[in-house]
Amino acid sequence: MKKIVYLVGILLFTVACGDTKEVIISQVEAERASTIFPGTTTEMLLEGQKLYNVHCMKCHQFSPTKFKVHTWEKYMPEMGKLANIDSKTQETILKYVATFSKK
Repeated sequence: MKKIVYLVGILLFTVACGDTKEVIISQVEAERASTIFPGTTTEMLLEGQKLYNVHCMKCHQFSPTKFKVHTWEKYMPEMGKLANIDSKTQETILKYVATFSKK
């Protein structure tokens, strides 16, 4: 019985923390982001990553690659209200997550 409880605990820990891979930001990503959000720079994406880590990772332990762009766009306003994040910060976070989202 103890083995089963131990294995279930390991499995739950792996599933809960398994999608937190760090995203590397370079000029290539900034160029890709500019196709969605014209004028986006590497610095803007780095700021979005920082804000995502501060505001979103408190409750959600997943990578921006977890969802498609339309999902991020759909839930960002709602999550922004819940987390008391202003619209400019939401936009910066959205640029970051949309750049690395599933296609």
